Amino acid sequence: MKISADGNESAVIEFTKEELEGCRLTYENISRNVIKSRTAIYTIITEAAKLSGNERIIGENTRIDILPDGEGGCVIILNNVLPDKAQSCYAVLSSENADCFFDLARAVPDIPFSSLYKTDEGYALYLEGESSLLRRCSEFSEVVFCDEVCLVRLKEYAVPLIEGNALEVLSGRSSEK
Repeated sequence: MKISADGNESAVIEFTKEELEGCRLTYENISRNVIKSRTAIYTIITEAAKLSGNERIIGENTRIDILPDGEGGCVIILNNVLPDKAQSCYAVLSSENADCFFDLARAVPDIPFSSLYKTDEGYALYLEGESSLLRRCSEFSEVVFCDEVCLVRLKEYAVPLIEGNALEVLSGRSSEK
């Protein structure tokens, strides 16, 4: 397990496939919100925070994002967020096929930045925009709020299909193909 922390604002915990197997976990169980896996991950996060000397990273406003690393392991990203702060947010939607993203592109066209990626599990759509706008996307796919690290991980482990204006292209409003 590798832990990197940025003060009290964020931390990244990286697990190899072998480390997950040692905890009797798989990314698939974690991503499907299996209760046993969620309990184990929370315990691991708490221990990692203690080991890093950064126990304040875990709190009531901590957002937890879990992403596959492309090799059977996973990356857990912890971020402290201010709940009432109006700001631009980042989100990743994932799906086994891209059909739901075409529907999303027609229904929620005003998201300023969107990129579509091909992953081992299917497709991932990275979005940037106001949190209230991104919450509307949840009817099309599970929305995972994240930060810039998600985009770095997507670029590292996924194949970019459309960068910057994916929703515009998918909705047919762009001349780009």
